[in-house]
Amino acid sequence: VSQVIAGGFSIQERDMLTLQVNGNILPGFDYALNEIAVLKASTSSLLNIHAYIKDVYLTTYWADGLVVATPTGSTAYSMSGGGPIVCPECQNIILTPICPHNLTIRPLVVPNDTEIVLQVESRTRDCVLGMDSRMRKMDDIHQLTISPSVNKMKVVNLDGHNYYETLRNK
Repeated sequence: VSQVIAGGFSIQERDMLTLQVNGNILPGFDYALNEIAVLKASTSSLLNIHAYIKDVYLTTYWADGLVVATPTGSTAYSMSGGGPIVCPECQNIILTPICPHNLTIRPLVVPNDTEIVLQVESRTRDCVLGMDSRMRKMDDIHQLTISPSVNKMKVVNLDGHNYYETLRNK
């Protein structure tokens, strides 16, 4: 606290994601600092997640789910799923499949001005939507549109703090 009062800090802006479900924002599911995840609701069936980047079909993930992360979230759920660590200053969005069935499916990094559209199919007709640890079960007939948020999270960095040192120590 004394360091902040003395002005020994800087402010860093972090990118966030926004989500629309069928063109609408769900109450309480408006912004994510770390990630937006689509997960299977049942323990036995995989999801088919049809992904589009800027209106162009990318692929269909046949997996337990998909994590769409910011650079801030790259060291959280996305990294646990095998995704890359991306420095907070980078302006990217990371797509990390969770336990993909296809051997050739790998994490993908796209520019942060990219709109990602997901259409989910499940044999059980449902899935779980996760957004920075907020969870909601929903049926799989929705179109999910993930895009960069105009809002930024302001983070206080104390003087002497170094991202790479913190990363190394972890």
